[in-house]
Amino acid sequence: MENVSENIQYYRKIIGMTRKELADGICDPSTLFRIEKGEQMPRIDVLTAICHKLMVPIDFMVSHLSNRQLSEIEKYKRLCREATYHGDFHSLSIILEEFKNFMNNLDDGPEIHIVKRFIKWHDAIYSHEAENDLMKAQHILKEIYNGHIYTELDIGICNSLGYIKIYSESIDFSMPYFKAAHNALNKLPYVSDKTLPSLVGYNLAYCYYYQWNLDEAITVCYQVLEHLEMNQLIYKLGDTKHMLAKIHQRLGEYELAHDLLKQSIHLFHIEANTYKHNKSIKDLQDLEELMGIVE
Repeated sequence: MENVSENIQYYRKIIGMTRKELADGICDPSTLFRIEKGEQMPRIDVLTAICHKLMVPIDFMVSHLSNRQLSEIEKYKRLCREATYHGDFHSLSIILEEFKNFMNNLDDGPEIHIVKRFIKWHDAIYSHEAENDLMKAQHILKEIYNGHIYTELDIGICNSLGYIKIYSESIDFSMPYFKAAHNALNKLPYVSDKTLPSLVGYNLAYCYYYQWNLDEAITVCYQVLEHLEMNQLIYKLGDTKHMLAKIHQRLGEYELAHDLLKQSIHLFHIEANTYKHNKSIKDLQDLEELMGIVE
């Protein structure tokens, strides 16, 4: 906790907030002065309120790592997520190598263990997606998955295990992982990775769809759409629209399915995803043939 005073002052100054502004509604400015000078440790409720006002995770405030080290770690984590979501696994391998080298120069501790767990998670993703080595990926994930799902990292690992189970076993084996990840997400008060709920939700809806649990599939899909719209995200938007189109087609709601397929085609075009764009066009042609629409 010795870095708390320095960190509070650092993050307060970064956003240009005065000591009086930060203290307002939390504590007396003189108390905050003593906290920042290291003369007084804040109570947990005071520290929590300070973190909330500064919009800084409490982990950052109590970290033994320097602000520069924390910022560097967050940069690498962000780059890993971006490379994964864009399917750029060549870049991911380079980023992971640099990330590992950086972490090897830091003293070991609980925080370092968590970050190394994050790195292993992406090692598993790389093994699956780039090397097509399901056994290796599953082995890595089982090493870092303990069945307790409390954090975003736990949820991400659990979701990846479910995704691999689709390929290594079946949807029935993957469903418990997606359900667990989805339920855990709904219990989190805050999610920093805004793409995670859409990814987990889509995977769960996918399983429901192929199990013919269409009511559940449609409910989850619309939850995903609501999340994407609220956060102004495009990630998984085309996939979700396409999934909804297939669900409504199965329900015999052809007009709605037709509209959703046209939307998914447009979105895949924007994403420059040729494979999914062409697949959606083929699905639209098949639906139009079923509807008796002749060009």
